[in-house]
Amino acid sequence: MAKLNDTDIMEDLLTAKEIAQKLSIRSSTVYSWAHIGFIPHVRMGKCIRFEEARVVQWIQKRRVNGRARYKIDI
Repeated sequence: MAKLNDTDIMEDLLTAKEIAQKLSIRSSTVYSWAHIGFIPHVRMGKCIRFEEARVVQWIQKRRVNGRARYKIDI
């Protein structure tokens, strides 16, 4: 098992502003989600950072496939 060094871990951490830009939402939304524990994050004192890989996994869990067919009864 490969051991990550501190530099690798720090390079993967993103700010709320960076996450907001990637998701096309406001940074205040990202902070709110982190505050309620909705989005995975790392808290370092008053700073909040996000591991990109964990956020991607979080998004993939929430992916919803559309219906193959939609039936309308008239």
